[in-house]
Amino acid sequence: MLAAGRARCPALHRDMEIAAGALAGELLAVLSVFLVTIGNSSRRRLAVGHPICRHRTLDEAAVLALIAARQSGDGARVAAHLRWLVLPERREAVAKALAAFADVAGRAGLRLAPPRQYMRPMRESGVLSMVSVG
Repeated sequence: MLAAGRARCPALHRDMEIAAGALAGELLAVLSVFLVTIGNSSRRRLAVGHPICRHRTLDEAAVLALIAARQSGDGARVAAHLRWLVLPERREAVAKALAAFADVAGRAGLRLAPPRQYMRPMRESGVLSMVSVG
C-alpha cells in the first residue's frame, strides 16, 4: 500500500503510532516518500510480497539492508545497495529520501539490525537460494 502511495490503512497508522509515538505522522510521510521514490527509481520492478506474508522477498530484504546500512553509517554498503537497486540518474533522489526516513526513524528510536540479519542461504533441490529470516 505505501509503496503504491496509498497510506490510508487504519492498522498501519495504529502500528506507526505504537512504534513511533508523536513522530508517527512524520515517519509515515517520509517512509511513503522513500518507498515511492525507490519504487519509481529502481533498475527493475521490485518484488514485494503480500502484507500478511511472513517471508520477505529478496527485494524487500535488499531495501531493509539499505536502510540498516544507512542507519549504521556504512556509506560503502549504502552505495553498493543503491548501485544494485537504483538507476544511476536516480540514486541521489533515493539517497535523500533514505536519509530523511533514517533520520526520523532514528529520532523515534527505531533501528534495523545489521543487514546480515535479514537473509540466510538455503539449499532447495540443489539450488542455492536466499530466504529471509525473522
